[in-house]
Amino acid sequence: MLNSSKFLLFLFICLAYNSLSQSSNTFQVWTDYNDFHKLNGNWQFFNDGGYRIRPSKEYNSFSRFHIRPSFEYKKQVLYSFRAGLGLFYTINSEINNMFEIRPWQGFRLNWPNINRVRLVHYTRLEQRFFDFLNSNENAFTFKFRYKLQTKIPINNVSLAEGTYYVKLSAELFADLAIVDKATNSDRNRFELGVGYLLKRNQEIQVIYLLQRNKNNIEDIIQNDNVLRISFFQRFGYN
Repeated sequence: MLNSSKFLLFLFICLAYNSLSQSSNTFQVWTDYNDFHKLNGNWQFFNDGGYRIRPSKEYNSFSRFHIRPSFEYKKQVLYSFRAGLGLFYTINSEINNMFEIRPWQGFRLNWPNINRVRLVHYTRLEQRFFDFLNSNENAFTFKFRYKLQTKIPINNVSLAEGTYYVKLSAELFADLAIVDKATNSDRNRFELGVGYLLKRNQEIQVIYLLQRNKNNIEDIIQNDNVLRISFFQRFGYN
């Protein structure tokens, strides 16, 4: 377990260092609430809603509100299918405010398990429809996302009540199609943080997230340094 943990931490540091070089940096704060509800059979309903802010004097500052109701079908522990609809409203300081509708579909694979380390592979397709308010402009982006993540228990052998854990993840974004005013950009995210299971069905996470944005048209790279605080609550689980 120790060797696997060291390797994942080393990979995160290497990727983060490469992203920070030769690029500008901003700071953001994200907060979100995540609720999960067990339904009949193999189905569950889950949702996340939150608030994100980027205060800045050099770049466009913004405040963003979002909600993302979703469903999951899980017949086996190994894998599951997910789909949902995201709604995002962004208030900008220098450009038009924006409303986004984001339907998405995903596949999640829990494999392999290496001692305390369980790797999770998460692939998503997103259809992003943008409406720039106070103008007649709109845009569309079809994005592919792949995320590799793990939670490593610290004071227990598994994620039980009262467990502290380390969270590590790396996520890649790619544009499959763009229409109208959409920006041709690639994005990578790297997460490193800690979590705590308050109860069996409640947990909190405090995460440092490094988001690397590359505008392929203007060849501009920007890094967002994000403090992310998340709360998770589950209902109807034994």
